[in-house]
Amino acid sequence: MDDNARFLDAVSRLPAPAMDDRVAAARERRVLLAELFDSPGDAVVEQREEVIAGVSVRIFEAAGADGRDAAPLVYVHGGGWVAGDPRTHAGICARLARQAGRTVVSVDYRRPPEHRHPAAVHDVIAVLDALPAVAALAGDSSGAHVAFEAAVHRAARPGVRPIDRLVLIQPACDPAMDRPSWAAFGSGRFLTAAAMRWYWDEYAGPESAGVLPLWEHDLAGLPPALIILGALDPLLDEGAELARRLRDAGVAVDVVVQPDALHGSLTMPAAFPAHAGAFTTIAAWIAGGAQRGSTPQKEGITA
Repeated sequence: MDDNARFLDAVSRLPAPAMDDRVAAARERRVLLAELFDSPGDAVVEQREEVIAGVSVRIFEAAGADGRDAAPLVYVHGGGWVAGDPRTHAGICARLARQAGRTVVSVDYRRPPEHRHPAAVHDVIAVLDALPAVAALAGDSSGAHVAFEAAVHRAARPGVRPIDRLVLIQPACDPAMDRPSWAAFGSGRFLTAAAMRWYWDEYAGPESAGVLPLWEHDLAGLPPALIILGALDPLLDEGAELARRLRDAGVAVDVVVQPDALHGSLTMPAAFPAHAGAFTTIAAWIAGGAQRGSTPQKEGITA
């Protein structure tokens, strides 16, 4: 049994949440998934809670790393906007802190349905504005959507200190959910089309006109981007389309397609050890070590 089969089998055996409130149930389930599958690996880190510009954050600093004086990486967690928080994504943040040798600032943004779009985007912008420098802005899934919108807002403001780099891990890009990868992978592979439709509706609320496909924003002035996609993720085609649109707008983009990867392959790293090399790739890319235009390997960077 491979990693994907073991993971899906384990998920199928999870107990049903003991509550009727769907939001509370989604949050309970995401915490349980983190307890089972979110691991820092060998990354020994110091974690602490702080408040930046009125927004709660969790700080990750790797033991022995020379990251305290370096510009931090700001991380925006996924979890369908509704369910995740910095605790459920502590493993990926710890691994990134260790691999990149930088402080990671994980933003505890306001979640829907209590606080719908664009509250989360405003919280991330507030944190970015308060930091003296930012090496990279990163996010996964729904968090990548929030991070991207925050980057767009900053790029449109004259005189604002730029973000050096943008890392989008399996990004949720388009509320239409009409790309072929949804038909191919939108059932039986952890993230289902039905669940994602519910997440989008909770995030956007009844007035969803303000939530656009990411490529419908003004893409001019965005920093270089690294987009990591899963070959078996229903979000695959959305991420590929975003990469194409960014390139058309003149933004430098690198794309990593992880073979045989389900949604969550990096945010639940204990379940998918075969994809641990992506953390090294991210760290090298943030440091400027990745070479655009290289020939893609089994799992690598494509031009």
